Amino acid sequence: MINHYERIDGGNFGDDLNVTMWNKLLPKPLSEYLDNDTFFIGIGTRLRPKNIPKGKRIIVFGAGFGYSDFPPTVNENWDIRCLRGPLTADALGIDRNKVITDAAILCKDLYQKGIPRYEVSFIPHHLTSAEDNWERVCKELSINFINPKQNPDFVIDDLINSKLIIAESLHGAIIADTFRVPWIPVKIKGHFSEFKWNDWMQSMNLEVKIEHLSSLYDRAVLNKKSKLKWMLKTIYGVLFGSKIGMYQLRKLINQNGFLSEKSVLESKHQEMVICLNNFVQDLEK
Repeated sequence: MINHYERIDGGNFGDDLNVTMWNKLLPKPLSEYLDNDTFFIGIGTRLRPKNIPKGKRIIVFGAGFGYSDFPPTVNENWDIRCLRGPLTADALGIDRNKVITDAAILCKDLYQKGIPRYEVSFIPHHLTSAEDNWERVCKELSINFINPKQNPDFVIDDLINSKLIIAESLHGAIIADTFRVPWIPVKIKGHFSEFKWNDWMQSMNLEVKIEHLSSLYDRAVLNKKSKLKWMLKTIYGVLFGSKIGMYQLRKLINQNGFLSEKSVLESKHQEMVICLNNFVQDLEK
């Protein structure tokens, strides 16, 4: 069995949840249930043609489409248990009755929310965290910075023990919503995918405005081709970028965050648990 998720150098919270969550939820590791001719796709925006091997049985559990102009071709080898959102279903040409929500909602059964330690926490996209020094800006504003490259258990602990989450990381918002921590979505760089955010938000009956934050200076590796560009961005960042980012972020911490309706969350969680139980029963046949 191949458990497919994007292995990002240094780690990425949303993708790395595939390791921790499934191991905690299932009676046995997936590798003990499924053979090498089976390709399992769980949490993440992984339903892209380049990610789908030919000639394999494909199991989809809560994944979504995105980051591609063309969706993969679904055929008789696919076993779609559930999808992240209606936009994914439409892209794949699948009936929307396969839509529940992102599988990360199952973390609700694995972690315990305590007394909040942080008034506000900020979690960027993993690529933003590698390029911009938002940790320094957060420190200036007394905001808890959550590194999305950390162990998922540490990330979740910070998320669920905050009073407000400002998130460029989709799964930062998903976990916050699951544990009833208000959240505000922000877009900083071009790698932000409004499609996948809208896919998940529509699955939770949410219509939310995505805020924009200016990028800080790039911490790119200095080389001959990018030297001038890097220097200009660095000068801009030092003079203006951090100040603008700080001003924009300061405005957000005084806003009210968003939450899905409690009844919607409970209904989606119940659906996902039933889907998981049916999946486990089929695995153990």
